[in-house]
Amino acid sequence: GVVHLQYAGYVFLGLALGFNDLKGLTLFEQYLEAMGRPPAGDYSPYFGQWHGTNVQIHRWIVGVLHELMLVIDAKQYKPVLKSVELARFVAAIDPKHQEAWKLLVSVASAPVKQAGLPAVLHRIRNDAALHYNYNGTSLGEAYIDLFGSVAASNPNGANAGAQFSYGGTLPAVRFYFADGAAQHVMTKLLLANQATIDDIFEFVKKAMLSIAELLRVFIQSRQPA
Repeated sequence: GVVHLQYAGYVFLGLALGFNDLKGLTLFEQYLEAMGRPPAGDYSPYFGQWHGTNVQIHRWIVGVLHELMLVIDAKQYKPVLKSVELARFVAAIDPKHQEAWKLLVSVASAPVKQAGLPAVLHRIRNDAALHYNYNGTSLGEAYIDLFGSVAASNPNGANAGAQFSYGGTLPAVRFYFADGAAQHVMTKLLLANQATIDDIFEFVKKAMLSIAELLRVFIQSRQPA
């Protein structure tokens, strides 16, 4: 059917903000590059700060991607996603970006309980990325597992105890045990759904490029003739 372009603008506004947030998080990675990755076997506070920030970026990227998919799958936006206008915009972009967009829509509309990427994104977002698992136990269970059975079977400097730094100033404070629990949540979810963080990042990259191209076509359609 035909949908008023102003209403479609609400969808594209959400996609544009999500794109910006994902881009901001990728720029955040430059901070880690400037720090320099700690060498293997380094379990110093420097190691904790670097790896904790790295995990944080990964968690947030997953969380923002999930929020983008909520926009795409929102009930009130279904007419836009099925509209003639959007089909025309999609047809106007490169075929590889068309395929990426169709995959993004497919994943966004899949049941969150379905094994695979939808389940991973939903659970990481709720358990360790944006909601901090306030209505569940996954984060706490991961903490117990990481510093219990995992530490017993594969001890190292990172799981020797629930470590933190407290130096009296904000730059000198970080609670590494919380980073470890969140990372453990992600690791277990990825393994359970036969996915890797690289799979997610490849999906994010293609999704971002398709969104950028659709936004370009949409904005051009709004320009005066």
